[in-house]
Amino acid sequence: MSKLTKEQSAFLAKHNTPISSVFDASGMGKSDYRAAMKELGKTVAIGVTPCKKGNHTMRTRSGHCIQCNPASIAFQKRHSTDGFVYVAGSLSLSVIKIGLANDVKQRMKSLNKLNYAGASDWECVYWAKTINAGKVEFDAHGSLVNYAAPKVYQRDGRGVHCLETFSCAASLGIQAIREHLHDAFDEWEDKRLVDSYDFVSKTGDTFNRYRGAGNADAATPLYRSKKAKPQSDDAEGEPSNDMPGPATDDSEPSKESTVDDKAQASNDSNRPIGAFVFFGLVLGTLVYLITT
Repeated sequence: MSKLTKEQSAFLAKHNTPISSVFDASGMGKSDYRAAMKELGKTVAIGVTPCKKGNHTMRTRSGHCIQCNPASIAFQKRHSTDGFVYVAGSLSLSVIKIGLANDVKQRMKSLNKLNYAGASDWECVYWAKTINAGKVEFDAHGSLVNYAAPKVYQRDGRGVHCLETFSCAASLGIQAIREHLHDAFDEWEDKRLVDSYDFVSKTGDTFNRYRGAGNADAATPLYRSKKAKPQSDDAEGEPSNDMPGPATDDSEPSKESTVDDKAQASNDSNRPIGAFVFFGLVLGTLVYLITT
């Protein structure tokens, strides 16, 4: 599993790149994470092999380091292209998701197929087709940053981070999009569904802190061992799954046990001498009896 570093977050913000563009590719091969990123519409992979030039671990879908060569970053085009900015919700997680897609219906299928964020009940409640769709999405994320609720879930035995989920009402997500929506070609909203996904808004989380992925069966909260070196200051206060283990032979002996061991060793060393003396006495007695 990987989380965004402060340096990476600053880089994405500088290039107006929404958090929803990021895909956690930890433990995945290039062909695997490229396929998953394409299906989810992700453009930035983290948790990948560090680049040779700057030891960066953030790459494009094609595998190029975006920090070494930001001029060629394909995801910058997201801000000036047409697209759908949508609000989706999950009843099992009680969160909403603001994302960008060329085909919203297909995106919902992909989210549910991949059990995204540990849920398979994602449903779109609103979308708007607009120019500069990426910028609208990015700005909407910024408006909801106080409600950020990143999720961690298990996929193929690996923990995966989802950064564009928010603990707030769907109507609040729609409002955040409309605040930055200036040239919409089309707009759709299911008010009945919006009411169903108007969750209680919760604050206090950030994009760089992670929680368990709600109540979804496939989601598993993460725990870091106390012995593990924390990756950032945010690791403080996280629960641990450490359990006290049994004593081992490598543990340092007490003074009393050391004395007993020495006494035992002394007794063991005297045993061969006593046996030799006893054998000599028996042999001498036999010789005496034979000669008399």
